[in-house]
Amino acid sequence: MKHFNVLTMGLNLVVGVWAVVEFRQRARLYAQHRLSGLWLFLVFYNALAVVSFLGAYGQSNLNPDQLAGFSFWYRFVDWPVLAALVLGVHISLYVFIFRRRERALPLWLVPVAGLSAVAVLAWYFLAMKYPALAPPRPDNTYWLALIWPPGLIDIACLGWLLAASRKEADPGRRKVDAAFAWLFLARYPVHLALTVWNPAGAEIWALALTKLLGLYTNLAPLVWLKGWFLPWAGGLGQVLATRFDLPAIGRARGLTAREMEILELMIDGKSYKEIETALHISIHTVKSHVYSLYRKMDVKSRHQLIHRIGVYGGEGGPARSA
Repeated sequence: MKHFNVLTMGLNLVVGVWAVVEFRQRARLYAQHRLSGLWLFLVFYNALAVVSFLGAYGQSNLNPDQLAGFSFWYRFVDWPVLAALVLGVHISLYVFIFRRRERALPLWLVPVAGLSAVAVLAWYFLAMKYPALAPPRPDNTYWLALIWPPGLIDIACLGWLLAASRKEADPGRRKVDAAFAWLFLARYPVHLALTVWNPAGAEIWALALTKLLGLYTNLAPLVWLKGWFLPWAGGLGQVLATRFDLPAIGRARGLTAREMEILELMIDGKSYKEIETALHISIHTVKSHVYSLYRKMDVKSRHQLIHRIGVYGGEGGPARSA
């Protein structure tokens, strides 16, 4: 089991470093989308994994004389460091979720998460002084008390992101946010199973499930990044939106909100049928809006439309009113 634990930890750490480097690069490239919260989440998560692994490995493999040399760390430093890293993991996730919806972090969120961690630490230190306060399985109980309160806030924030994404006008962004919420929500049934499952003689299976959960936590952001975020953010419409102020162009040309939605979808190469499906309108309504869009933009085709925005920023001719 010792070799299995070390090998799986090494694998998780390699994937974690890959994820951190990938998100760091993408955070700089797509600064307007504020990916830094997820980059910090991965940094804190992998730091937490390393510290908890080293602590458990030392307790399992060092003899009493060797452990005595680390008694100060295990008694007074280990749990405060773990608590700080747990808070870093969850708060960075909260920040990323609210930034996805361009909202400020609620003022109560960080204090509530912090108070839950302080309460666990107070319990731990009081139990050292008054052993009667110690739970039957101290390490396991303190760990669960440390991770579940902010974890429940995670679930609430992800549920809010999922609900908010359904009201998003941009169908691409709607899919991106929903995919992120579902990928992260999928972690919590496994967390719950590991919390309530206490198998006798099957510790290897519990350990394997824990390691798989760690691997999934590092891979899920990468899957989201490459499967949903980059195809959306790297689309022509999003690229042009970073170079030109599309809403300003729309106002100058007198475009309606629906015409702006269709403009972005057309720039991204969506067909009339795909626009019909994305916006839940008939194909005839799509064509009517496209005709009006072409008239206001002084173009006769999609190619001319993209050329006008890409080369002239939509200002190649005088602004036209609706």
